[in-house]
Amino acid sequence: MDLAQEGRLWEVAKSHLGAAALQQALVDLLLSYGPPKVRSNVEYLSREWLGDEKLQLLKNALVETDLALPDFDQHPEKVALLSCYSQHIATGLLLLMPLDKLTRDLRGFRLEHHLGI
Repeated sequence: MDLAQEGRLWEVAKSHLGAAALQQALVDLLLSYGPPKVRSNVEYLSREWLGDEKLQLLKNALVETDLALPDFDQHPEKVALLSCYSQHIATGLLLLMPLDKLTRDLRGFRLEHHLGI
């Protein structure tokens, strides 16, 4: 999934769940991951792909779960998180959404996940 598709997934999730439920889903997904991988890289999700509101919801969820990376989060237009969490969130949101809410390419990613591809 590229960043544009991930941005679309976040938009679908926000539209389907609403802001408060999306933030709670993010908290639940972050807490469900367990301990981070020892060698997980830091990556950034930006306003360009998520938009202001969804970026703020992610920041709030990271703070609520005590998983924020303040030393890396110096730019207001993006948020830093461990790549293992980013992948877990994307997969979790993909599986959380009803199929009829997903675009064709997102349904394809969901099918690939279920098939283990």
